Amino acid sequence: MGTAKIETTEKENTEILSLRNDKWTYDYVFTHFYFDNKDECRVKINGSEPIYLEAGDGFQTDYYNTPIHSFIIVESGVSYKWSGDRK
Repeated sequence: MGTAKIETTEKENTEILSLRNDKWTYDYVFTHFYFDNKDECRVKINGSEPIYLEAGDGFQTDYYNTPIHSFIIVESGVSYKWSGDRK
């Protein structure tokens, strides 16, 4: 799963993993996750305090890290792409 093209946040505190469908009984949790930010930004991961990322820093996890269930970009106007897997 992930973005089909580079996206840009239109509002502050954008949850990019809001994939829930009304028929689902659970949310997605990603054991493999990759985020590529084209602009500097702050992100909140699984409800954390904001973490600063310079443009191009990105963020990545693998199966041995804590699964990702929430990834919020704090600023608006941030271009990004992401991909994730639930293996």
